[in-house]
Amino acid sequence: MMKKTLVALAAVAVSGGAFAQATLTGSLGYGYVTTTSNANVVTSGMGVADADFYLGLTEDLGDGMSVSGTLGINGAGRDVAVTGQDVKLGIKTASGLAVNFSSTLSGHYLSGGIAGAGAAFDYGLDGLVLSSRGYADSISVSMPVAQGVTLSVSHTEPAVSGYGTGAASSTTQRYNTAVLGYKAGAIAADVQFRTYDGQLSTSTTSATQKTRASAAYDLGVAKIGAGMDSTNYAMGDTYTESILGITIPVGSLTLGAQFGQMSTSGYITNYDQTGSIFGAQYNLSKRTYMTAQYYSYTGSFKASTGVSTSGTQNATGAIFTIYNTF
Repeated sequence: MMKKTLVALAAVAVSGGAFAQATLTGSLGYGYVTTTSNANVVTSGMGVADADFYLGLTEDLGDGMSVSGTLGINGAGRDVAVTGQDVKLGIKTASGLAVNFSSTLSGHYLSGGIAGAGAAFDYGLDGLVLSSRGYADSISVSMPVAQGVTLSVSHTEPAVSGYGTGAASSTTQRYNTAVLGYKAGAIAADVQFRTYDGQLSTSTTSATQKTRASAAYDLGVAKIGAGMDSTNYAMGDTYTESILGITIPVGSLTLGAQFGQMSTSGYITNYDQTGSIFGAQYNLSKRTYMTAQYYSYTGSFKASTGVSTSGTQNATGAIFTIYNTF
């Protein structure tokens, strides 16, 4: 995404030489989607796929320290209200120690992270095979601990209505996460461990802990990634998600694929889903590109009572989108 500098201001601070800069970035997308469910029901249509704008602010505090912030706005589509997007505020020191505050949509750890190898261009397996994402407020501290190795810890609360009202419950549990990341040359990897509060022993949706791991290797002609995400729940259930991703650059064209799986064990049995997504991105210029994707998934589904069923759900879909970024 290219950045266009809108405003540059110089200010004299006590330390001397401090300055602030603002940038505006964003993307506009318009596309077409068609989906076929297991009941052979076809839904399709076109419309705004993306209309996000981000105002970024950066200030040099001197002595190697800096502060930065990002405010996101979703322009949405016709007759849809403009809404707030991700908000971030961070402070970084000369030693590499960073403190970040954010209110964001949780990241795609598997499909959009290291394991996905960048193959999910604008659509992923989240909400289909992998878990859906939600907004959350968090504070994190990170620091380099060795060459190519970074350690970070964070506290996160699901975003709820009202300032400072993120009380823990079985559906809005707070959690603490420790991450050890490594990146050097063609290799990138990380491991994560998370614990939850607000645990209810009688709830099938009350999580106790989560373990994650992912890695990717860039071969030059292709990037390959893989990862897993395992969550334990209070009644003894374990949900395990895994993914294999690959990206192949061919000049202005990039090809990608992801293969995902979700399975459970414990109180809920015989609940699993598998799926795949194939995509291509063609760059018309540095700012304009087109994407085309096809996905499919199938598997058994969970009943609301927590008892597995013999039913299945499956669907296929195709997405075509054109984007312009600035």
